[in-house]
Formats: sequence, C-alpha cells, structure tokens
Amino acid sequence: MSLLNEPSIAMVGARKASVSGMALAKHFASSLGASGLTIVSGLALGIDGACHQGALDAQADTIAVLGSGLGQIYPVKHRSLAQSIIAGGGLLVSPWPLMAKPLGYRFPVRNQTISGLSLGVLVVEAALRSGSLITAKAALEQGREVFAVPSNVNNVLGRGCHQLIRDGAILVDQPQQVLVELAPQLRPLIAHYQAQDPKNHEHSADIAQELQILLRVFGYDPVPVDILCSQLALPYSVVAAQLVELELLGRVRLTVGGYEIVL
Repeated sequence: MSLLNEPSIAMVGARKASVSGMALAKHFASSLGASGLTIVSGLALGIDGACHQGALDAQADTIAVLGSGLGQIYPVKHRSLAQSIIAGGGLLVSPWPLMAKPLGYRFPVRNQTISGLSLGVLVVEAALRSGSLITAKAALEQGREVFAVPSNVNNVLGRGCHQLIRDGAILVDQPQQVLVELAPQLRPLIAHYQAQDPKNHEHSADIAQELQILLRVFGYDPVPVDILCSQLALPYSVVAAQLVELELLGRVRLTVGGYEIVL
C-alpha cells in the first residue's frame, strides 16, 4: 500500500501493439522504474503488459489498476503477470467490488484511476479511437502532465499519439525527457535516491560535491546518460537524479544528443 504514496508515472497504449511499440514500452518502463518512479498501468494486453513487465525486469515497483474486481483478474492471460507483480512487491488496485466482472462501463473509471494515481501519463502507442486517449483526457482534467511517444507516420497505431502531440502533449523519445519535465515534482525523489546511494554514504560527500564531479565529466559536446553512467561507474538512477538537479540549477540541459553543460 505504501506504493500509493510514491512518485509514479502512468504508461498506457494499444492492446494490439506493434513489436516496436512493445519494445519501446518495456524500455521506457525499465528506465523510468530504475530511476525511482513507480510504473502504473492497466494490466491489459499489449502496451500495458509490456510496461508492467519492463518494470519487473528492472526490479522496479509497478501498480496494476483493474477494470474488474480483484477476485476477477482480467484478462485471464495476464493472471501470471498479476502474480508476478505481487511477488515483486507491486500492487493490484481496483475501484470495483471484489468479484466485479470486467464490463465495458468499468474501464473508463479504471482509466481515470490510472491517471489519478500518477504525476503524468505517458502514451506509448495508441490509435485514434483508443482507451489510452480517455486516460490522457482524464489526466488533463486532473491537472497531470501528458506525454506521447511519436511513431512512424505510416503506423496506424501511432496516430493517437500524434493527435495528442498536436493537441499539446509533450513529445518524448527518451525516458530522461520525462524525468526532466517532471523535475519540479521529483525533488523529494531526488533527495531520497541520493540519500540511499551507498557511494554517498561511503564518501560522506554532500550533494554539491557529487554534482561537481558529474560536471567535470562534460566536454563541449552533448553526452548520453549511459556514457555518463559508464564514466562515473554509477547506476542510472543516481546519475539521472543528479542530472535533474543540475537541470533545475540551470547548469545542464537536455538536447537530442544527450545532456550538455550550459556555459
């Protein structure tokens, strides 16, 4: 139950997702989960399932919100996934009675719950008529951020994301872009992960010193986050948290090629 109080990001998308869409969903969920965000989704086939699995693969927290009661896991194909979520310390949530069946009118309420539990909603792949767009609309009504991953223009399953972007959703193609956009709301998360990092305890270094070490790695060209992690021998979650802090301080900025120092 404590996960309900942790910073989280909702991730939703098409049930009949493409192979590339499923891979993107897993990648984003793993990266954002490793950075300390709880991944919230709807346990549906397709993108939802990939998001939950991506979080589990990264040993990150994930919450599944059902359109049925907790005694009626739906879809049946994802019963084992639901068990894996519980085994991994995750959470199953339902706004409905224990044995409520997965009837159509229950799912819009499920979608509103998904967005309501989260700081923002990330739509990975969605057609123009998709429940994911209902979730995005609910997010806007609840004052949440809406993010969308663009697709190939010929991908019918991506047209919902393109419509969201035209309507003002934030276009993202890298997980760290979500962290940067949510940075003002993630200050407690940053402090939490910097405090938990064993290297911080071992060296008893204050945050300013750690940030200075990171700044020294930069040259004149943008640097991807994975390269920074390799050079510093630090996990992704720690480096991502420090980059968000430097972004807030106006010392670095995110570009297409990675992060660069602000001169």
